[in-house]
Amino acid sequence: MLGYLALETRRALRCRRYLLLAVALPAVLFLGYRLAVPFDGDAYLVPTLAALGAYIAATLPTARIALERAGGWQRQLSLTPLTPGAYLTAKALTAMLVSATPIAVVCLLARFVDQVDLAAGAWTRIVAGIWLATLPFALLGLVLGQLVAARDQPVVAGGALTVGALLGGLLVPLALFPGWLVDVAKALPTYWLGEVARSTVDQHTDARDAAMVLAAWTVEAAVVLAVHQWRTRRRRP
Repeated sequence: MLGYLALETRRALRCRRYLLLAVALPAVLFLGYRLAVPFDGDAYLVPTLAALGAYIAATLPTARIALERAGGWQRQLSLTPLTPGAYLTAKALTAMLVSATPIAVVCLLARFVDQVDLAAGAWTRIVAGIWLATLPFALLGLVLGQLVAARDQPVVAGGALTVGALLGGLLVPLALFPGWLVDVAKALPTYWLGEVARSTVDQHTDARDAAMVLAAWTVEAAVVLAVHQWRTRRRRP
């Protein structure tokens, strides 16, 4: 599985869509917001946009397995020693590995371009906290990739990414939302990813509830994948 994991990681890092959406978009938004709005964004802008990039990077590679399934790639892999479980695990690990890139890019821009001065411990919390919080999104991307038809994958994945980023407060500050929309946002895992991200530098934000909600999403996605794999094996002769 290690060889396949390395192959998948190289493929993901060479993908132009990944580079544009997951890496370039948060970086451009960060620079644009800082130029247009002169405010102290240490507690909001840096972790939120790092979380946005990680969210996209974790979801995109795994959701694309719908296209691999339709193209027969999964059938080809079934002829190799790589088991279905190892295949999905490698996909999830790839998503986790590449999601570290946009986090690092936003943090480096903040530190060396915008001169955001945080303690070493704060930078560590931003990187580690956001990176760990992206696990459910890697698994949710796998759920989309396994259950959605390939012809519908671009629309479903793109729509899910957009709605999650907008309503989760990763593109638009939650302070601009009316109260009822904040309540709606709390039903999405991206809202809680944002809470984890902001808690890394904001002492007034408690991440315990967010961590519990994201853990629940992780378990739910893993259960859905396990049930799907079990049903798939039962249907095979």
